[in-house]
Amino acid sequence: MALKTIAILLEDNQNAIDKVLTSQEYEIANRRQRMAMLEHLSDREKQLVKMGEKKGFDSTLAGDSGKGAFHVQFG
Repeated sequence: MALKTIAILLEDNQNAIDKVLTSQEYEIANRRQRMAMLEHLSDREKQLVKMGEKKGFDSTLAGDSGKGAFHVQFG
């Protein structure tokens, strides 16, 4: 298995946030399943952005971003 870059990890995390926001919990046969804790994903996103900034990625807050709390430009 290949190691993922920070950019790919951040994208994966943002996709997980999107899924949590659209279908956080569901119930089947009296068993409740929670996809993930939004606060954990948000904390991970902040860590990934910090890691990216240390490597020279440009990241800024963007309230209108479609994914996650941060808009990050790679390249």
